[in-house]
Amino acid sequence: MKTINKMFEKERDMMNKTKSIWDKTLFSAGALTLCSIIWGSGYLVNKIGIEKAELSPEALLFARQFIATICIAVIFRKKLQSSYRKGDWKGGAIAGGFFVAATMFQTYGLSNTSPGVAAFLTTTYVVIVPLLWWALKKEKPSKIIAVCSVLAVIGIGLLSLTEGMAMKPGDMLVLVCAFMFSGYIMSISIFARDMDEIVLAFLMFLFCTIYSFILFMINDGNWKQFLSTPAIASILYLALAYTFFSNTIQVFAQAHIRAGLAAILLSLESLFGAMFGIIGGYDKLSARFVLGGVCMIVAVMLPAFEDYLKEKKEMAEEK
Repeated sequence: MKTINKMFEKERDMMNKTKSIWDKTLFSAGALTLCSIIWGSGYLVNKIGIEKAELSPEALLFARQFIATICIAVIFRKKLQSSYRKGDWKGGAIAGGFFVAATMFQTYGLSNTSPGVAAFLTTTYVVIVPLLWWALKKEKPSKIIAVCSVLAVIGIGLLSLTEGMAMKPGDMLVLVCAFMFSGYIMSISIFARDMDEIVLAFLMFLFCTIYSFILFMINDGNWKQFLSTPAIASILYLALAYTFFSNTIQVFAQAHIRAGLAAILLSLESLFGAMFGIIGGYDKLSARFVLGGVCMIVAVMLPAFEDYLKEKKEMAEEK
């Protein structure tokens, strides 16, 4: 009888454990989808911050990074004190440098293009990263990456090329932003292996604040632009929701979900960016826009599905 009871208890424990993992996966999937929605909305809010609030790109980036840095420093003060190690600053300095460069190109690009097009072009980093990795590490990308690269080029052409087969200046700046974001993602992948995630996030925010403050003082230095109601609203949303909240829940959510599935959910950023662009009146639902958007979404999501299937196969083999 005792043996039977132990068997039932063991089975119940396994069921509870499975349910716990399933609940965490569902919660994490919902959290990452929320991240992609917030990031998608960020293109529209950035556009409003530049055009309606008349904030300079340097001022917008500095203000949002400064507030995000204060938030993470206050909330995770004990964690930062106990987990920081000598030399960790290098990861924050390098990742922050790529992030500031990417954001500057994106924000300046947004002044000459729409939020939807910017969202699609920015997420080409999903295709660019494996190609850069190939160039640096000599690891040849898969056939799916090659197909996605072609799809991305077609999508870029449909979204960006004018009748004279020339890209708008804003689109070109956003494409440079995608390359800078690729460098940011690669640097995070390298440094996150040996650093605490919160420490890395804090240092990245901190160095972004320093870099953007220097740019703000060199190119702008106008403190009065922060005082209008549209400016305050844009900055608070981008600092608290777009930067601090979404990046923080991303770190915790990805601890309980497979990387491939996480990439699929986060890549929806381009879709939500286009939707908010249409809602805000900056993008129109033309056949060319829809077709270009579909090409970009497929190009962005296929590599993530490939990673997800690889992980699923590896998990099945382990069992």
